[in-house]
Amino acid sequence: MTDPIALPTVPMEITVTPVNSVGLSISQFTYQAQAQANQGERWDIAMTFAPERRADVTAMQVFLLQCRGPLNPFLLNDPLARFPQNNTDDVTVQLAGAHDARIRTISTINWTTDDPDGFALRKGDYIQLGSGVASRLHMVLNDVEITDEMTGAADIDIWPATRAAYVDGATVVYRDPKGVFRLKPGETGQWRGNPGDYYDGITFGAMEYIT
Repeated sequence: MTDPIALPTVPMEITVTPVNSVGLSISQFTYQAQAQANQGERWDIAMTFAPERRADVTAMQVFLLQCRGPLNPFLLNDPLARFPQNNTDDVTVQLAGAHDARIRTISTINWTTDDPDGFALRKGDYIQLGSGVASRLHMVLNDVEITDEMTGAADIDIWPATRAAYVDGATVVYRDPKGVFRLKPGETGQWRGNPGDYYDGITFGAMEYIT
């Protein structure tokens, strides 16, 4: 499968967990600790969907079968944070210059804003880099100031670091951004029917799709 599957419905509950690969060595004698940050960073997400009647739950059932466990990727975001907190302007934002992989601050252009305080984005907003199976979801770590009104230039601190190299002019999605995920190993999803033609809410865990 080359294109990510679309999640057919919005979860009732979602738990988002940022995972960092950090080793910690603690002396058993002094309890002094030394931390080693590795390159690994990913999003983990757990979702619960509302109970539904058979006619409505079939889309989710088929979605889980299409995933085939952790084999096939799907697009996902935080449904409570699909849009910026304060900026409702809708413009095409691009990277200013080429960017390498594992960069934590990206340079962008073309911003406008109607945020009362003049920020392009606020900390806690999300952006997307890449598209399709290469879609990557990043969180903004600091309020984003537009430093040049003519070009709409702004630098953005992000987590996780960039997954790939990006060319000059690559699009930065900040309205309804998504990342690509897969079911966690051992997760296939399940559903249980109850009297009254209702199925219990489907629950499963997902992890970022990194290749």
